[in-house]
Amino acid sequence: MKSIAWNKTHGYIACGGEGGLLKVLKLESRREITASVVNSSSLSTNQSLEGHTGNVSLVQWNEPYQKLTSCDTNGFIMVWMEHKGIWYEEMVNNRQKSLVRGMAWNHDGQKICIIYDDGVIIVGSVDGNRIWGKELKGLNLTCVEWSPDGRFLLLGCNNAEVHIYEFGGAFVGKVPLTSVETKKKDDLIMISWFKKQKHPDIPSLAIVFESGTIELLKNENDNAPAVIDTGLIISCLEWNFNGSIVAVAGKKEKITHPDDKSHEVKFYNAYGEIIHVLRFAGNICGLSWEGNGQRIALAVDCYIFFATIRPYYEWCYFSNTLAYAFSKSHDQKESTIMFWNSNTKEKHIKLVKNLFSLASYGDFCCIATKSDDISKEFSVVVCNAIGSPIDSCNISLQPRQLCMNSSDVFASAKNSFCKFHFHSPKSKSLMQFTAEKPGLSEERCIVYDFPVMGKNYSDDYKNINAKSICCMTCSDVTLVVADVAGCFFLYSLPKVSLMSIMQNSQLGMPSKIAMNCSSEIIACINNYGEITFHSVSDYYKNQAEMNTLSSKKSSDLLSMHFSDFQSGTKSKQSGSDFETQFSRTRESELLSSESNGMILDNNSDGDENSNFARQAKFKNKKELSDSLASLGETRDLNSSKMFNDNRNFGKNKFGDNSRAKNLSPVVSKPLDFDRKCAWDIQFASDDAEMCAIMDKMRMYIYRGTEPEEPMTCSAYMCDFKDLEVKAVKLTELMENPDEPEDGYFFKNDVKSLRDTRNLISNVGLKDAAEFIEENHHPRLWQLLAEGALLKMDFSTAESAFVRCKDYQGIQFVKNILDINNETVRKAEVQAYFKKYDEVDRIYLATDRIMSAIDLHRLLGDSFRVIELLKKGGDLLEVSEMEEAWNGVADYYFDRQMWNEAVNYYEKAHNESQIAECYYMLEDYAGLERLLNDLPENHKLLPELGSMFSSVGMCEQAVSAFVKCNKLNAAIECCTTLNQWKMAISLAQKYDIKDVDTLLSQYAVYLKQEKSVFTVVELYKKACKFLHAALMLYKFVKDLPEKHRDPLLLRKIYVLIAILVEEYKSNRKVSNFDRSDITDLGISLEEEVALQNIAPRLIDDPWRGAKAYHFYMLAQKHLYQGYMDAAMKTALHVREYEDILNLEDIYSLLALSSCANRSFATCSSALMRLESLETISEEERSKYEALAAEIFVKHPPKDSRSSMVHCRGCVESIPDWYTSCPNCSLIFPVCVASGRPIMNPSLQWTCLQCHHSAFKQEMLTRTCCALCHCTLLIPV
Repeated sequence: MKSIAWNKTHGYIACGGEGGLLKVLKLESRREITASVVNSSSLSTNQSLEGHTGNVSLVQWNEPYQKLTSCDTNGFIMVWMEHKGIWYEEMVNNRQKSLVRGMAWNHDGQKICIIYDDGVIIVGSVDGNRIWGKELKGLNLTCVEWSPDGRFLLLGCNNAEVHIYEFGGAFVGKVPLTSVETKKKDDLIMISWFKKQKHPDIPSLAIVFESGTIELLKNENDNAPAVIDTGLIISCLEWNFNGSIVAVAGKKEKITHPDDKSHEVKFYNAYGEIIHVLRFAGNICGLSWEGNGQRIALAVDCYIFFATIRPYYEWCYFSNTLAYAFSKSHDQKESTIMFWNSNTKEKHIKLVKNLFSLASYGDFCCIATKSDDISKEFSVVVCNAIGSPIDSCNISLQPRQLCMNSSDVFASAKNSFCKFHFHSPKSKSLMQFTAEKPGLSEERCIVYDFPVMGKNYSDDYKNINAKSICCMTCSDVTLVVADVAGCFFLYSLPKVSLMSIMQNSQLGMPSKIAMNCSSEIIACINNYGEITFHSVSDYYKNQAEMNTLSSKKSSDLLSMHFSDFQSGTKSKQSGSDFETQFSRTRESELLSSESNGMILDNNSDGDENSNFARQAKFKNKKELSDSLASLGETRDLNSSKMFNDNRNFGKNKFGDNSRAKNLSPVVSKPLDFDRKCAWDIQFASDDAEMCAIMDKMRMYIYRGTEPEEPMTCSAYMCDFKDLEVKAVKLTELMENPDEPEDGYFFKNDVKSLRDTRNLISNVGLKDAAEFIEENHHPRLWQLLAEGALLKMDFSTAESAFVRCKDYQGIQFVKNILDINNETVRKAEVQAYFKKYDEVDRIYLATDRIMSAIDLHRLLGDSFRVIELLKKGGDLLEVSEMEEAWNGVADYYFDRQMWNEAVNYYEKAHNESQIAECYYMLEDYAGLERLLNDLPENHKLLPELGSMFSSVGMCEQAVSAFVKCNKLNAAIECCTTLNQWKMAISLAQKYDIKDVDTLLSQYAVYLKQEKSVFTVVELYKKACKFLHAALMLYKFVKDLPEKHRDPLLLRKIYVLIAILVEEYKSNRKVSNFDRSDITDLGISLEEEVALQNIAPRLIDDPWRGAKAYHFYMLAQKHLYQGYMDAAMKTALHVREYEDILNLEDIYSLLALSSCANRSFATCSSALMRLESLETISEEERSKYEALAAEIFVKHPPKDSRSSMVHCRGCVESIPDWYTSCPNCSLIFPVCVASGRPIMNPSLQWTCLQCHHSAFKQEMLTRTCCALCHCTLLIPV
C-alpha cells in the first residue's frame, strides 16, 4: 500500500499500491438503535481499476463531482468517474518530463492544481481544460494545497518555504514559518488546510516537516503558530471532519526496545495538544478519515486497518438524568444542554454560550462556561436534574478539567486549579450554624498554584507546558491531580492540603484517572490506551519510610485516639494476588510527623485485612475523612468547630501549597494488571473491588483481577451500582439529540447477578443462598428475598431482607405473617411486586370486592374504583361514588381536559372544581349559572367574585360579593374596573362612607403616573364634575408655551365648560361651595388657588372655550380672504387678554386690520405690541421698523367703517361693537361668524352652551360651532 483516501460524502475508499494497484472499496454497515454495538461492516463495492503501471503514490477525491484522481510514480495521472456503481476511466494526463509531487482539488471541485518536481505548476478545470501554467526556475516543489475559499494556492518548496499564489497564478508572498532555518533540504513534505470555515482563532492550516515538526497556523499570515514536535519521521497527516483533531502517522525517531512497535499514529487537537496514540508494527504509508469522523482508515504494509474513534462529548450522568451538550446552529459558541431523565422521560433544555466542561456527582451537575467574549471571567454553575441553577461562582482561570464531589467543585487550568464550595438545598439548612454568607461566592472559591517538580519530559510533551494539568478526579476525602508526565498529586479534603506525590512508573500521559469508592485505588488510562492501577495505601507506606517519625508525644496522642482502631477484629479475605493488592489494607499504626504535617499509614507485611474492615472500625465517617485529611494536628470532631475551620479557610483567596517543595515524588509500581486498548473505566459506586473497563469494542467487568466474560459494546458507561453497569450509546444519540429514546440506554448485569437469578428460578433458594454467601452483595440478598416472596418462603425472605438491611421488607414480611388467609397473602405479595392486575384477579376470584376497591383507591385508579363500585350493588354508597367521580375528574383536570373534567365534577357535586373548570374553559355563562344556584354566604362566592373580577365582569362579581356580604370587596372590584358610578351606588345603598377617600387615593395614583385624562375620566364617572373640570384647568395652565396647540386647548376648554355645566345642573345651584373641591390629591397651595379660580369658572365656564374659538375663527377668516370679518373677530378677541397671549392677540389684529386697510386699528395694535413688557428689545425694534415701513406709505386712518343703529337707543355705533356705549345694551356674538347679533329675530341659541348664532349661519350646520352639540331640532 502506498496511498489511501476516503470519500467523505459517499463512503468510497480508494487505495493505491505497488505495481499499478488501484482499488475502490465501499463499506456497508447498518446501525441498529437496539443493538449494543455497531454491526461489523462488509464490502458492498470492491473494484480494481486498471491503467497504472508504476506505484500509485497519490489518490485524491473530487467530492462535489464524484471523481477520483490517481497518480503513479511514472507521472501518469488518471481521472475516474462512477456510473451505475462501476468506475470508468474518464481522462488521462502524462507530462513525461518529471515526477508528480502533489495534486489538490479546490473546495468546489472546479479546479485541480498539479505540481511537478522540476517546478512546473499546472492548474486545470474539472472538464480537463488547462487554465494556466507556470514554471518556477531553481525550485523543486514538494507539496500543494488550496485555501478553503479557493482564493490562494500554497506551494511547498525544497528549501522548506511555503509560497502563496493567488488563484490566477500571481505571487503573493510567503507563509511565515518559525522553524525554516533549522530544517534541511526536502524536509517539507505536506500542507493540509482544513477545507471548511472555522472560527478565526482556531488553527486550521498544518505545515508538516518530515523530521517530525508540525506548525499549526490560524491562516496564511499567522506569525505565532503552534509548533508540535511529534518525535516521528512523518509520512502523512489529515484533519478530521470538523477540524478539531489532526491525525499524524510516522515512524518513531528513537526506538527504546528492538521489539517495540516503531510506527505510531498520534492524534492532536487543533491547538497541538496530544490526545491519543496508536502503535503499529508495520509501516504506515497513508491515513484517511471517515466522513462523520467516527472511523479512520490506515494503510499499513499490505493491509487496511480501521480504527474506531470514540469522540469526546460534553456529558454526564446523575440522579437518573443524562445531561449532554450539542450544537443546533452553526454558531460553535452556543451549545444546547439536554437534561433527559431516563425514568420519567422528561426533557429539559438549557442554552449556554462558550461551554467548556460538564461534571456530575450525586444529585447535581456543574457546568463551566465563559461569561462573555470580552470578559476574562469564567462561570461554574451547579444545576439540579432539570437544569435549574442551585449555586454559581465566577472564577478567573479557564476550566479545562472539571470534577466534583458532594460539596465542592474543582476546576483546573494548565498550571493551577480552584475549589468552589457550593451550597445545595440540603446544606443550606446548616448555614444557620455558621457565619458563612451565601451571597459572597468569592469567599467560597480558592485558587491553588500547581507545584513544579522540575522533571525532564519526554518528546511527547516538549510542546506542552511543563506544569500542565491533564486530568483530575476527586472523592469526598481525596483530590487527585495528574500532570502530563504521569505524576499524581494527592490532596486531602476538604482543606485541599497536598499529602503526597506519586510518580507513575509507566510511560505515557494520563488521559483519564478515576478512584474507587473507598478512595484507595487510583486507575489511570494513558494516551496509549494502557490502564494501570495504583494502591494509595501502598504509597502511604513508602512515604512513611521516607519521612521522619513524629515525637513521642504526638505518637502517644494518636495511639490513644485510635486505640479502638488498633484493637479491632481482623477479617479474613481470600482471593487472587491482585484481588489482595486491590483491596487489602493491613493493620495500621498511625504515625504523625510534625515536620511534614501528615498522618501516615505504616503498613505491616503480615496482615491482610479488607478495606471494609478498616473502614468499619471508624464508627463515625468523619473519622475516616479526618484520617486522610489531617495535617499534623489532632482535629476536634465537633461539627461546629469543623464548620468554623472550613469557613475561615474559605475566606482565603489563594491556597498555600508551599510544602510541595519538601515532598519528593515516590515511584508507584502499578498493580499486576494488563489491558492495552482501554478507553474508559467505571468503578462500582457500592463495591471497592469491582470495576468495568471498555477495551476496544468490549466491556470487561472485573472483581479484583478476575474478569468476567466480555460483552460486545460501543457505548459510554455512565453508572455502575447494584451489580449493573448502565451505559448510553452517545454516538447514536448525537445523530438525533433532540429526540432521545429508551433504546439508547442498556444495562449489563454482573455474572453473579445473572447466576443468582438462574439459581433462584431453576435450582432452589437454598443453593442460591449458599452462592450469595460466597459472593456477598446487598443486591443479591435483595434478589433472594424477592424470589423467596414469590415462592411464599417468608422465613428465607425475612433472613434475606435482614442481610440486605431492608427495613421496609422486614416489616412487610412481619405484616404478611400476621395474615392467616393464604389468598390474601398471595395478593399482598403480588402487590409488593406491583402486579396489580394479578392482585385484582385474586380479590375478585375470592369475592373480596371491597379489598380490590381499597387497593385501587390507594393506587389512585378511580376508573377501576367506579367499575368495582357498580359491581358491588348493595355495597354502593353515595359518598364513595362521589369520591370516585372526583378522582376521575381530577385525572382529566391534571391533563387540562377541562370539558371531561367538568362533567365528572358535576356528578360529584364539587362546586369549587366546577367553577375552576368553567373559568379555564372561559365559560362565563356557566359560572353565572353556578352563581345563581349557590345559596347566600356560600364559601365559593368570594372565589367566584374574584373570577368575574379578573375578566372584567363587574356586575357579576359585585353580585357574588354582595351575596356573601363582602361589600368592601365589591366596592374594591368596582374601583379596580373603573365602575365608579356602581361603586358610589353601592356605597349609598349600604351606607359606606369611605368611597371619597378611595376615589381620592386612586386619583393621586393616576396623577403620579401622569395619566391626567384618566383622572378626569375617573372623576367624571364618579360624578365629581367640578373636580374633573379643575384638574383639566390646572393641566392647561401647566402646559409649556411650545405645547399650547390652540385646537387642543379649545377642545379642553369646551370639555371644562361642559363639566361645569354638568356640575351646576346636578347641584341645582349656581353658587360655589368650597367643600366641593376637597380631596383633589394636590398640595394645599394648589387647592387654595383652585378655590379662588372655581367661582369665576362657575360664573362663566365658556370663557376659555370662546377665547380660543374666536382666535381660531379670526385666523380662518384671514386665510379664507374675509379680511373685514377677520379684523372684527380679532377685535372681539381682545376681550380675552387674561387667557390668550397678548402678543398673539395684537399680532393677529395688526395683520388682519392691515390687510383690511384699517390702518388706524393697525396703528393701535402695533403701538400695543411695542409697549408689551414680555417681548425682547430685538422684537420691539422689529415692530417699530414694521410700523415705520407701513405708516410711511399709509396714513393711520381706517378706509372703511360700517355703522348700525342700536335697537335700544337708536344711536349709531360701529357694526363690530358688542355693547352700546350709550345705553350699555349687550349684543350677543355669533359663534359661527364672529359678528354681533343686533336683531334678536335673527338669533339662534344652543341648548347646551347657551351661546347664540345667526340663524342663517346655522342653516348649513349640523352642530353648534362652539360646543359641537348636535342640532336635534332643525333651525
